[in-house]
Amino acid sequence: MMRKWHTAAALMSTLLFGAAAGSACTGAPRQEVRSTAIDTSDQRATDAMMESMGQQHVSSDPHMRLTSTRSATRDDSARFEMLLATIRNDLTRYRDVAVARDDGFVQFLPNVPLPIHHFTKWTWGAEASFRFDPRKPTSLLYRKEPTNSFTLVGVMYTAPQGASENELHRRVPLGLAQWHQHVNWCIPRANERSRWTETRNARTLFGTQGTVSTEAGCDAVGGRFLPRLFGWMVHIDAFADAHSQHASKPGS
Repeated sequence: MMRKWHTAAALMSTLLFGAAAGSACTGAPRQEVRSTAIDTSDQRATDAMMESMGQQHVSSDPHMRLTSTRSATRDDSARFEMLLATIRNDLTRYRDVAVARDDGFVQFLPNVPLPIHHFTKWTWGAEASFRFDPRKPTSLLYRKEPTNSFTLVGVMYTAPQGASENELHRRVPLGLAQWHQHVNWCIPRANERSRWTETRNARTLFGTQGTVSTEAGCDAVGGRFLPRLFGWMVHIDAFADAHSQHASKPGS
């Protein structure tokens, strides 16, 4: 449990560090950095954040912000094919999850059944705050099989929360991929962690599945509102089968 907390805290530090770097680089208001702050000693909060990263991205989800869609140009398609080629050539060694573990990738929520499991390397996540290197994704994405083995399906890249859509487009073309952020969270106050399981009308109040998604609503239930967590993220399903989409889209 202690090791799990330390590794989770390391990822939180990486992603929050990325948010700060983005604000420093783009001139974003300082309060945007503060808005991401969360107590990572709260294991329930950390688990909720990690679980949300393994869920599907739906455009109607009030806790999810997606980049706008664009029509892909011929140049976009060429850049994206180059990205896929780089991922497949440079990262194919991670089809063996043991190699990923040996290289410092840490699995989050190993005992929680999720459609996709993130194995994250925090040093690469920190580097992504300042530059984009397609050979160094923040996370590797695995599907857990009924045999308990792992199949590599893709990668996740991250970018600072203050990055503009044009900056994201330069990293991964928006006509072929959709970046996302986790937004509008209401969580219990630090001294009221027992409220994580609280419901109203048989529906969860707090966290990624919570019914509260506005600051006014969060104030009304005595929670703490977080307008935005982490930086930008995008999934590229470079190792999925030929019938799967290569990049995450709403509902994928």
